[in-house]
Amino acid sequence: MTDQNIEAIKQSTTYRRKDGTETSYYKVSGAELLPERITIIKLISNNTCHISRLSDHKITCHLWGKFKKNEVSILKLHHPYHLRTNIWKIDSYSSFIGYGILGLSNESGKIDRNSVTGDLIVLHSETTDWHFITIHYFSGSAMNVLDIMEHLFKSETLI
Repeated sequence: MTDQNIEAIKQSTTYRRKDGTETSYYKVSGAELLPERITIIKLISNNTCHISRLSDHKITCHLWGKFKKNEVSILKLHHPYHLRTNIWKIDSYSSFIGYGILGLSNESGKIDRNSVTGDLIVLHSETTDWHFITIHYFSGSAMNVLDIMEHLFKSETLI
């Protein structure tokens, strides 16, 4: 996947952690794809992490979200309008929190293996406390995770 293709499909949203909380984030700017409020839970210990299908990528956190009735998004498909993913860390891209592949509520209201979209998200924070997190969204690009991570890493180092 070329850098131009990656930039053409990238949509970014920035979230700010709600004061007084460790896990609640509210959208402050960006694309209208993900819910206004999301939950991101950091894992404390890597000892309990599972290994992903891609070599040795470990889970660094979990992301959950629920669309409100008044929110509009192409991802808001089936009641109760939930989305969820594990976020996997790639050690060679340590400036990024990690990546995930979105799962959405299916017709029966559950998220299972069959409700995974193939849409890739990449989480980035400029600080270790994750007060602000930018989520880059790439529709249908789960199979291009390494190309996309390399592109984002190169773009970050040019700034």
